[in-house]
Amino acid sequence: MDWWNDLWLNEGFANYMQYKCVDHLFPDWNIMTLFYTENMEYSQKLDGLRSSRAVSAGTTNSTNLVELFDAISYNKAAAIIRMLNSLTGEKNFQHALVEYLNKYAYGNAKGSQLWRVIEKHAALPDGISIASLANDYITQVGYPMIYATLSRNKVTVHNQTRFFFEDGMEGGTQWSIPIYYRTDKESHAKLRWMRHGQSKGVILFH
Repeated sequence: MDWWNDLWLNEGFANYMQYKCVDHLFPDWNIMTLFYTENMEYSQKLDGLRSSRAVSAGTTNSTNLVELFDAISYNKAAAIIRMLNSLTGEKNFQHALVEYLNKYAYGNAKGSQLWRVIEKHAALPDGISIASLANDYITQVGYPMIYATLSRNKVTVHNQTRFFFEDGMEGGTQWSIPIYYRTDKESHAKLRWMRHGQSKGVILFH
């Protein structure tokens, strides 16, 4: 960790890897089924407030460092890491982490350096990179809420905004959003993207 704004690298990975280790040693426990409620749902309770902060929160004041040890650094960061793991693929993500740890062993590293290593092992569509995706979720406050419409047999995702618990609040923040979906006729989920700043709706299936 080069500076406190990358605290999530330590705490988020430690949190995420405890689930992965247990899942590897005791697969029958299905520990990853608890990941959503214990991390995503838990961090969203804080992240849906106006007072929330970005995962990578720059600070120069040592007196408020304790405030960084919260659900954003531990739980939201772990959820973002899991998203990157899923998009990169299990084996590719493992290879990326091994390369990253070997390259920066006994030194300080930044989140941007991790993105560059993962990028080498990921296969994302044109216009979407690990760095830009991570930047959306690490440096921006909150999380996206998407709007979808059903018209006959067509589902279209046509808008996004930052989610707030408080009624009447609106946010102009944009994310690139991976959307996994599955129909009742398919056994495997498919992936479509709603890109950062995209104005045209995304048709999932029809």
